[in-house]
Amino acid sequence: MRYVFFCITLFYYCSSLPAIAQVSPEERAALVSFYHGTNGSKWYSSQNWLEGDPCEDEWKGIFCNDAKNKVTGISLIQNNLSGSLPKEIGILSNLTLLQLTGNRIGGIIPKEIGRLGSLKIIDLVFNRLIGSIPDELWRLPALSEVYLGGNGLSGSIPYEIIYTLDKLGLTYNCNLYSQDPAVQQFIVDKDHTIDSYEAFLNTQGRSCPIYPIITIYLLN
Repeated sequence: MRYVFFCITLFYYCSSLPAIAQVSPEERAALVSFYHGTNGSKWYSSQNWLEGDPCEDEWKGIFCNDAKNKVTGISLIQNNLSGSLPKEIGILSNLTLLQLTGNRIGGIIPKEIGRLGSLKIIDLVFNRLIGSIPDELWRLPALSEVYLGGNGLSGSIPYEIIYTLDKLGLTYNCNLYSQDPAVQQFIVDKDHTIDSYEAFLNTQGRSCPIYPIITIYLLN
């Protein structure tokens, strides 16, 4: 009888304990794709990555909400990330911060980044990104700070940024520009490193990607 009472009591106690919060399998899988896409095995530090739960096990550079069931930030500064950003980054819909400054990430900024409806700050300064900045990025409703300088990006900067951004850094790319005087002035006003649009243009063209010339030798 005592044994039965003990078992019932233990069951009641264990069942009353709060469940350990975990991020969704989809978010965890997206982080794993991010790890492999940016050559995680070669990062300077990848503490706890791929082990258990990203929030509960405190994967390096991962920030979570108080309940530890949503990933709200990624900050991996100067950590030797390379490769490219995978499209799965768009699954992390609760991100408010994406900070990957000073790495070697190449390729394009995936358009799926436009699914990050909570994103407030994106900082990809001093990487090796090329191509245009996707329109989907500029349309993010919560976005307030964009730092993309020191890459190889090209293309026109849209008028819509005037209505959404508080801070902007786009210097030292390949060929970013605007023909709209209002946007030109906005670029200057939001970037303390330049004092005129001409100064901004002078920083362009210094980080254009160099495509190798491949010579094919036909051997007899």
